[in-house]
Amino acid sequence: AGPAGQFGPGQLGVAGARRTMTGEANDRSVRMTLSDGTGHTELPWSELSGWARTTRGFVLRGHTSHGAVYPVPSRAFASDDDRARFQELLERHAGRAT
Repeated sequence: AGPAGQFGPGQLGVAGARRTMTGEANDRSVRMTLSDGTGHTELPWSELSGWARTTRGFVLRGHTSHGAVYPVPSRAFASDDDRARFQELLERHAGRAT
């Protein structure tokens, strides 16, 4: 099992192309980074408006006028324990799934 809150690699669809990303979550934020180094997103917990658990993983929703969503696929976690730790962080900082 990896460190608590670490996930990746997973696939992220960007402008019609599939790009590999990795991520990490801690008590401050969720950070997602494209593996080629061309971009990253850091989402502080205070900017998260909600999240949902789906059959494929998690969907995080940010507080933006554009309705930004951030998918975190289940396959991005090394183990069920890592996925459970990520969900615990979500529940602690953003409340229950909506």
